[in-house]
Amino acid sequence: MEAIEPRLQYSPEDEKGALLIRLERTQEDLEQLQAKLRSYRYEPKTYSLFERFDKLRRALEALSHANREIISAIREHRRTIDDYAERALKQIHDFHRLHKGVEEYRSHCAAH
Repeated sequence: MEAIEPRLQYSPEDEKGALLIRLERTQEDLEQLQAKLRSYRYEPKTYSLFERFDKLRRALEALSHANREIISAIREHRRTIDDYAERALKQIHDFHRLHKGVEEYRSHCAAH
């Protein structure tokens, strides 16, 4: 006889909490990436590296700002979670893309 697992019921508050936690963790990760990028070890040594560095830095700042806005709006109940779900998932996707870009930049700096 197979065991039947009970189905969990999720309320909008559960979804809101889970999304908020993911965004907060992403925000912490963004701040860590920004700190890594500020390290003297990764200062750009060529013009092309400077351009790449500056583009990454600005993108991280913009993503961090947008992330903080969403977190604040969710906490203050300005809108329903559905209003932010798609935007929050895009933020998380953009974070992963930027993380990869920062790591590529760091490995390129380490090689030179």
